[in-house]
Amino acid sequence: MKKVPEISPTFCVYPWMEVILMPHSKFLLCCLGTWHNAVKDEKGRDYNLVEDRLEDYWNSWGLRQVRKKMLAGEKLKECYWCNYYEEQGRRSLRQIHTKEWLESKYGKEILERVEKSRVNGYRIEEQPLYLDLNFNNSCNLKCRMCGPTSSSKIEQEQKQFKNSSNPNLIRAIDSDHFKIDNKFFNWYKNKDVWKTLYKWAPGLKKLYITGGEPLLVNENWKLIDYLKAKGYSKNIDLTFNTNCTQNPDKIIDTFKNFHSVEVRFSVDGYKEVNEYIRHPSKWEEIEYNVIKMLKYQRENISLYFAPVIQVYNIFDLPRLLKWIDELQGSYSRSFALLSNICVEPEIMNIDILPENIKKKALSKIEKYESSFENQDFKQKNSLFLQSFIQVKKALKREEKPGIEKYLKKFQQYTFLLDRYRGNSFEKTFSELNTLLDKDGRWKN
Repeated sequence: MKKVPEISPTFCVYPWMEVILMPHSKFLLCCLGTWHNAVKDEKGRDYNLVEDRLEDYWNSWGLRQVRKKMLAGEKLKECYWCNYYEEQGRRSLRQIHTKEWLESKYGKEILERVEKSRVNGYRIEEQPLYLDLNFNNSCNLKCRMCGPTSSSKIEQEQKQFKNSSNPNLIRAIDSDHFKIDNKFFNWYKNKDVWKTLYKWAPGLKKLYITGGEPLLVNENWKLIDYLKAKGYSKNIDLTFNTNCTQNPDKIIDTFKNFHSVEVRFSVDGYKEVNEYIRHPSKWEEIEYNVIKMLKYQRENISLYFAPVIQVYNIFDLPRLLKWIDELQGSYSRSFALLSNICVEPEIMNIDILPENIKKKALSKIEKYESSFENQDFKQKNSLFLQSFIQVKKALKREEKPGIEKYLKKFQQYTFLLDRYRGNSFEKTFSELNTLLDKDGRWKN
């Protein structure tokens, strides 16, 4: 195993090798970045794909400042969530992904880029190795933890909220996560953007396509078809997210054209729990599409389940994982598991839960872990089990001060959406509802 060099406490590989494009057109440093922490120019203006050229951004003043500050060990506000986790003694995505990339076959090249940038005004002469693409927010679901940036359905719903005479509906989206004035620019129709993407295509090593729901975003297939036609795809590792509501044939047909493919199933709960969180999905449809993917075998394909761990599903994880484990046995298919702790909106972060509820959730998880008898499962899912360590650490932490305000906002948001969408928190999460009622601090 390669030893990862300590470059600086705040160093992250991404500014040296990755560009992420978002529906709101602003440039973020990674998928954890928030729209109000976009990269800025000398005047404090957010770089964006409407006013700035994609190719120019790669060595813009703002991104060069980011590289400079990282090498100096300065904390960046653009890296808020990684800083937050590290301050709590938890591993951040910065630490996880930096180690992953520097230990990969690209590690030497990335380190060379870093060293050359020190004497080159923090410029990178080479193109990005990795593109994270979110062309627009086209989506068929309204996931509870999602926002209008990533869901056209939520964008439509929130326009209705804003036009409502009900002040509670307006207050329900009064947060940085929900209240953004989403003007979804058609930057992805800009010929200059595509010119740059095509220019970078020959040297790309990794492509991450997410959404929205990627299968509903036509621009994803425009780029994929180009990469296939030019023969560049054979050198690219493709990662593809899907909410499993769409027929996967289109994904399956493109697998053979890429060096490797990683498909991540965004499934957050078992049956009615997933239907609640990822409204208005239907479990039968999701299970059918997942099984269709499991039946398709190719050596270059890795399948992952990627639940977003949050207040809504923290009690249901063992039930979801049991279903996943049964699928693996039934279809003799190896796949891995990833989990992400929801950090935004904060009202769904498990940190807001009362201490006794966190202990209850922890006991459920530890009981499930103790049932692992299959050592092969443990080895194949070591990354997932490592992420569970982070979940358990969060559940073991002392109660967060001032959780009342978060719990009340959670209750208000939850029950307003229940009435609006025809869902029922009390019915779907009866145990959690009872415990929160007993605690009492979530009541307005």
